Amino acid sequence: PGGDKDFNDAVFYITANPFSAIDATSILSADGDTEDADLDGVPDIFDASVTNAVVSSSYFVPSENVYGTLAFEDFWPQKGDFDFYDLVIDYNYEFKTNASNLVTEVEASFILRAIGAGYHNGFGFVLNTDAANVGSVTGQTFFSPNKITLASNGVESGQTDAVIIVFDNAYGILRNPDVSTFVNTQSAAEYVQPETLSVTVTLSTPVLLSELVSQGQNPFIFTGRGRGYEVHLPGQPATALANTSHFGTDDDATNQSTIWYQTAEGLPWALNFADSWTYPQEKERVLEAYTHFKTWAESGGNQRAAWYLDRIGHRNTAKLYIR
Repeated sequence: PGGDKDFNDAVFYITANPFSAIDATSILSADGDTEDADLDGVPDIFDASVTNAVVSSSYFVPSENVYGTLAFEDFWPQKGDFDFYDLVIDYNYEFKTNASNLVTEVEASFILRAIGAGYHNGFGFVLNTDAANVGSVTGQTFFSPNKITLASNGVESGQTDAVIIVFDNAYGILRNPDVSTFVNTQSAAEYVQPETLSVTVTLSTPVLLSELVSQGQNPFIFTGRGRGYEVHLPGQPATALANTSHFGTDDDATNQSTIWYQTAEGLPWALNFADSWTYPQEKERVLEAYTHFKTWAESGGNQRAAWYLDRIGHRNTAKLYIR
């Protein structure tokens, strides 16, 4: 009897997608707010965009207000110097869904942090939907005439999948004050503030969230050697415009079925982290900067999964770019 009337003895929160999965007709609202300005069936208090009927909630990768890191080695199909700072870019994807939990729009945000390459590399990603299902793409940045050809809806021409080119030349976006190469890879050099880019992709026909998220976004670079020189994360397939004649040559062991963008030992040309990664500085290799990287890569990720974390014996700080 009695009680302290604090209403915190059991507190829980329920989310549901689609929102209509919950029948709330008999549930009393504490504030009585049931307004629905955009008439999408989702009350304004739960609606991520009260003025847009095709957007009611958002799903973030890696998570809201958190950026992951992509790091690329651009000398494929040769191992190159294996430094993984040829292009370092942070990413966050926001998948905007309607009241039926179908994705209607993707907003991709990228932070270009470092360029340690002699090549003028470009960057893009692939969404798991048909190129014809994209209504529009905005926010792309191009510097080189005739390097990239776009269809009328903004996807790259000649592709059956939705290939989104974010930029065609990293050096056009991030440059040293003296216009020299190698940006934010030399600890003694002046620090250049990273640049943020945002690309919005609208879909003509909404797609299941699980279809887009489960397949990943397949980010890749195409190097200054030519558009056909693509570098993807290990296990991720090339686009239709990749030059397949380089697969299985030099250090590459790609067989275009079970193996993509890995050496025979399992070493990759691109890395993906769910949070911010500290990359090696100029003239240093990831193999020496991170003690357990080789073991992790050659085991297929089964051993030393925490190789990149700042733990005792994991990193050689002197070989890392830390500012």
